[in-house]
Amino acid sequence: MTTFTVARSWDRIETWLAQHAAVSHGLLRPPARPQDVAAAELRLGVTFPPDLKESLLRHDGVQLQDGTPTLGYYGPLSGVEDIVRSTEFLRDIGEDLAEDEAELDDEERDQYAYWPHERLLISLGIGWQSSDGLFLVSRPGPHHGRVGRYFDEDSPSFTEWPGLCHVLADFATALEDGTPFNGRIPLAFEGRLIWDDGATVVPDPLSPLGLAAEATEPPVAPAPEPVVPFTPRTDGA
Repeated sequence: MTTFTVARSWDRIETWLAQHAAVSHGLLRPPARPQDVAAAELRLGVTFPPDLKESLLRHDGVQLQDGTPTLGYYGPLSGVEDIVRSTEFLRDIGEDLAEDEAELDDEERDQYAYWPHERLLISLGIGWQSSDGLFLVSRPGPHHGRVGRYFDEDSPSFTEWPGLCHVLADFATALEDGTPFNGRIPLAFEGRLIWDDGATVVPDPLSPLGLAAEATEPPVAPAPEPVVPFTPRTDGA
């Protein structure tokens, strides 16, 4: 896991996209306005982690159309409006569970609660909807800014990334080196960033399949010529 500042990672991401995926590069949105970020924090009643603020002030998400740059399975990064809308949507869904989760302490809430008040959905998943993607913990304390994954039909869980800056750094490295990011390899095609599963199967050399692939075919013996039966002549010769 490579660690760089948000600004440095965005420099690397923008450079790669500009050189290899110009269409996707053009769909990065301009910076968010600081007053819009502040208004979102006030509306949601939370403080955005510093690297989220810095990223939004670099790009307020992306334009959602063909070729938009995404974080593989985690989808495109959300802008300020998307973060507010998605977070409020998931809070509404989680209201029915709030009473059952009220007795959980902070650590237990992180591990077991469906959607704690302080979580922020920061990407829109494969379907570009508020149904899956990456989230951040905005609660002050040791887990402030921690990155988790949320999928509509599964329980939220935490990733190996302690902050968004680490996500962006690993994404930049995957672009530059052509290495996997969450199991998929970034590629450029017709000016667009696309993702490949990279599922090339190499036969195990000790398996029957591998042994068969390495073995040379035995020579095939030529078929014997047919035997023509002798018929004696009857003309006296």
